Amino acid sequence: MRPPTPSTAAVISPVGEVEAIVYVYPGIGEEVVAMPMGRGHEDYGRYARGKGTNPVRLLVPEADQDTGALAWQTTRVRIEPTGQKKTLARIESPEGVEYMLEGH
Repeated sequence: MRPPTPSTAAVISPVGEVEAIVYVYPGIGEEVVAMPMGRGHEDYGRYARGKGTNPVRLLVPEADQDTGALAWQTTRVRIEPTGQKKTLARIESPEGVEYMLEGH
């Protein structure tokens, strides 16, 4: 049995908003949102232009007191469904990781 096509949602922070595919992964805690960095391109040549979403737009510009580095994990977001569906490339089995949790 193949899983349903993932939905998309607006991910909204105090400083920005992006649209992303929602994939519930059992290895991430409840009330946690994780997004891969480096795949969103607004203008990066004709093949990459407009591909993906840049999650850096969501980050509140807050620095760590000790190091001065960007405090990546301090931004709170809210999720609003868009009602859209998109294909998601995955490397696990066609059934997804949920299949493994069912004792198969």
